[in-house]
This record gives sequence, structure tokens and C-alpha cells, in this order.
Amino acid sequence: EAQRLAGLFNPAYRRMQNDVQVADANVRQSYGRFLPSLSTDLRFSGGNSSTVTATDDFGQPITGTRRVETESSSASQGAGMSMTLFDGRANFRNLAASKAQAVATESRVAQNANQLRAQVAREYFNATRAEQRIKLEETLLASRKDALARTEKLLTVASSKYVDVLSARVDVATAEQAVDDARGQAEKARLLLKQIMGVEGPANFSLATAPPPIFDPATLSVDQLVTQAVVSAPSVLIAEASLRAADKQASAARGSRWPTLTGSMSYGRSTQSRGYGAFGEINPPNRSLSFGLGVSLP
Repeated sequence: EAQRLAGLFNPAYRRMQNDVQVADANVRQSYGRFLPSLSTDLRFSGGNSSTVTATDDFGQPITGTRRVETESSSASQGAGMSMTLFDGRANFRNLAASKAQAVATESRVAQNANQLRAQVAREYFNATRAEQRIKLEETLLASRKDALARTEKLLTVASSKYVDVLSARVDVATAEQAVDDARGQAEKARLLLKQIMGVEGPANFSLATAPPPIFDPATLSVDQLVTQAVVSAPSVLIAEASLRAADKQASAARGSRWPTLTGSMSYGRSTQSRGYGAFGEINPPNRSLSFGLGVSLP
């Protein structure tokens, strides 16, 4: 239960889990580079100008000057598309690199999960040991109190000295201090466990799991452990995925020496008129279509 709560609420682990979403977004972004770029626009404009001229409407000179007011408007709408047709296979290599980085991120999360589970287990059994120490110190305190009581009884029958009573009282005080110290250390261990779990509030929970049995590491096979680690250890998987990502990124960089071929196409409609009649025109009568290919050299 402590390990499950830590997987849900530990801040560092949750921050690491967010990296998986970022890596997945980078993969989707790499896929998006294969799609065409689309754009659309809708524009309306109007204008007014005032011009002083010395000619009439037919361009003939007149006596004096006159002011001519001109109003105009236009409407346009269109859609365009552009797409990379060839880039030296850089997009394919960048996609492979993004996938490898996503694998590395997932392996890093798995590694962090293993470390978190181990850390929770260590602090859990440290807290268990601290609670057991309280019981031990309380038992010792009870023994010291019994010894003090016996010494005081012996003093009443002159079978012991008063210094023995003082010594027994010191032992009781020392044992009481040890109990208080054990309780403080137990509370500190519980608070540390709560902090690692990432939960808030007081540490009012009980530790129900008994410590695991002790085993002899000599019973483990070193060769089998190494073989399994090379195949499935998160640190190895992270290194391998990072190597693949770096290799693909280097290949994409080498591919930038090739020329880039792009294609584009656009369609539009427009109109212009004197006055403000074209402002707000949704169905302009004029139409245009254009397309092209472009080659750029690095």
C-alpha cells in the first residue's frame, strides 16, 4: 500500500511520468512532418482617400482645383497547401529518433519506479525497526523500574545502601530518556516515509507488513543476474535507446546535404469595387489557382 501511494503521489515520480507524455507528443510531431501544411484566410478591407486635383473626370485641365473623394473595398478568401516531397529522408530518421527517445523515457520511468519501490521499502522497514525499538526500550524501562523497586525495598531492611538506590534511579531516568528518544526516532521515520509517499497530513498509519526473511546472496547465480540485467535492466535499455536516437539524429544531419523538394498549391477568390460594396462579400466572383514546385540547396 505504501508503494502504491508513492506511485500515485510522489512528486519526483509524477514529474518523471509527465516526461512520457512529452515524448509521445514528440513522436506525434514527427509524424506530423509528413503531412502537408494547410492555411486558410478570409479578408475584408475598405478605404477612403481624398485627393486634390486640377483636372476633371476625363483628365482635362480645369480652372482652379477640386477635391476628389474616393471610396474602395475588397474581399478575398483562399486556402493554401505546402508539403515537403523530399528531404534526404530526414523526416524518417527524425521519427525513428523520436521513437527511440520515447523508449528511453519509458525505461527511465521504469528505472525510477524500481528505485522508488526500493526506497519506500527501506524507509518502511526502518520505521518498523524504530517501532520495535520503542517496545524494546519500554521493556528495559520496566526492568529498570522493577530493579529500583527491589533496591528500595532492600534499603528499608538495610540490605542495600542508599547509593544503590540513587544508581537505580539514574538507570530508570536513562531508560525513560531512551524511550523518549526511540519514540522521537520512530516518529521521524514515519514522517520520512510519509514524505517519500508524497501524502499530506499527520503520519497516523500502522505498519502491518513484517520484515522480509533474510536470505543468503551466495545462493544467487552471478552469471544469470548479469544475463538478465543486460537484457532487461532499465539503465541498459535507456543507454541502448539513447544510442539509437543519437544514430538516427546523426543520419538526419547527414541527410541535410541533399536538396529539399517542396510542392505547394493555393486557391483563392477575390473582388474589388468602388465604394464599400465588397466589404463583407462572402462569394467573390474572381477565382485563382496556383501551384508550384521548389528546390532548395543546402
